[in-house]
Amino acid sequence: PSRRVFFSLSKFINFKSQEKGITLARGLPNECILTETDFPIDGARDVELTNQLDYVCQQLRDALGLASLEESKNLVHSNFKNYLHI
Repeated sequence: PSRRVFFSLSKFINFKSQEKGITLARGLPNECILTETDFPIDGARDVELTNQLDYVCQQLRDALGLASLEESKNLVHSNFKNYLHI
């Protein structure tokens, strides 16, 4: 669709409580889920940003019953491209 709402999930905001984060992720359409970090991108080390994104993708993998971390990352990547209309 040309109009879609996207939801961006992060470690400390949405998965502070793992149970609540999983419930939230399961309640969203898979094609509307994005990820974000809880740090300013210009104020954190790359490894911290990567760890945050990996954690959220791992939680999404488990919550959505995806086969692998790679599948979770591919889902988010595809959604991001749709978000940007590319």
